[in-house]
Amino acid sequence: MKVLISISLIGSWFLLFPQKLVNAHGFGERYDLPVPLPLYLFGAALAVFISFLILGIFARGELKTYSFPTINLLRFRYTRLLFNQFIMGILKAVGVLALILMVVAGFYGSDDPNKNIAPTLTWIIFWVGIPFISILLGDIWRILNPWKTIYELVDKLFGTFNLRRLKHKSTYPDRLGSWPAVLFFGVFSWTELVDPDGIEPSKLAVLWFIYSLITFAGMVLYGKESWIKNAEFFSIIFTFFSRLSPLKSRNKETLSLRPWGLGLIEQESQPKGQSFLLIFILSTVTFDGFKETGLWVSVVNSLQDWLSIFNSNIFLAAGSVGIVFAPLIFLLLFWITCLVSRGISRTRQSTFKLLKLYAVSLIPIAAAYHIAHYFSYLLIQGQLIIPLISDPFGFEWDLFGTIDYKINIALVNAKLAWLVGLISIIIGHVMAVVTAHIIAIRYIERREMALRSQYPVLLLMVGYTILSLWILAQPLIAH
Repeated sequence: MKVLISISLIGSWFLLFPQKLVNAHGFGERYDLPVPLPLYLFGAALAVFISFLILGIFARGELKTYSFPTINLLRFRYTRLLFNQFIMGILKAVGVLALILMVVAGFYGSDDPNKNIAPTLTWIIFWVGIPFISILLGDIWRILNPWKTIYELVDKLFGTFNLRRLKHKSTYPDRLGSWPAVLFFGVFSWTELVDPDGIEPSKLAVLWFIYSLITFAGMVLYGKESWIKNAEFFSIIFTFFSRLSPLKSRNKETLSLRPWGLGLIEQESQPKGQSFLLIFILSTVTFDGFKETGLWVSVVNSLQDWLSIFNSNIFLAAGSVGIVFAPLIFLLLFWITCLVSRGISRTRQSTFKLLKLYAVSLIPIAAAYHIAHYFSYLLIQGQLIIPLISDPFGFEWDLFGTIDYKINIALVNAKLAWLVGLISIIIGHVMAVVTAHIIAIRYIERREMALRSQYPVLLLMVGYTILSLWILAQPLIAH
């Protein structure tokens, strides 16, 4: 509460300054910020810093264990009706049908991405929309996951006809960890952010089909739960985001309502490679914003001669280089932060152990930037699904009478987009500072050592707050 009050006071103080014109992010119109952009950046950074001071002053005592109030919503009749097996079955069917539709429409529908439902389902409804639901409500992907549903259905059919059940042949190798998920995510991110043909329906259909075969083979070989936990990168990423949500389901009899963000400090084992996957997620969403700025265009143009060696399309070459080096740069910065943290706190924890522990604090930052960067995109471009539902293949059908729907671009204006981005980024970074502080107190030997260990982490959080808001405030550049 004290953190929120501090943020409110800072925001009110800045509103007293004279106005100055700045460009809005992602809109043809301009939004006049009530204060110059540097003051917004300073205010946001100050809010993150004040949250650290409040923690240092008031968060005393041992925080090794946690006891927060939770409510089992399934104790109530109407909640049980809402989450009954019939509705769960409908949601599972929706997940399977969406996968089938993306593959079939990609292979047999129109080649025009605007007339084919596959690109809109893939990049807007699925990749952008599901994280929003996961952050705000909970891990809905556990229900929608089509590969899990298909596996369970096939296994049940095999049992019904007295065939051999889908028992896994091997134990998932511990040394592999989540590195397969990192690889799959890298291919997916390159297709989204760099590949100029990444919206072609036929290409998306091929990718979905191949990934489906790999996922199903992995579940048959190593077991459904083992593959989903370690290698199915959609499940891993959406589970990361759901740790911020107020809902958590442990089993069919429990649906807990908990304080927002509590899942961040729950002690959960992470397979090898998941810390890097978190850094990879954060770097790609930041890179997506940065590559749309004028600074990126200037950098690419200045390196045109060097980049032309790799490809005639310099932006394709630059994007490919950028998406490889972005997570490596983030990893280096985070590793240096943990190295300095270990040095000044004199803890017995290794630098690698601190990196793995503190990586969890990146979840609210990744979630905040996802919301800030894609909020207007989801609400405006997401309306494309309305006409496409009636004509998913581009065959001039009108199944539900929505074929003539026109996108309402006034649904989100520049002011609302900026405010949502500003608030989400500040809250996300404050949550990251709080999470890192609690983790430090839990694992570092003495409280004063834990507090000192947070100085470089705080510096990193403040710097990234400024960078995130600066990117958000830049005008989009059409390549």
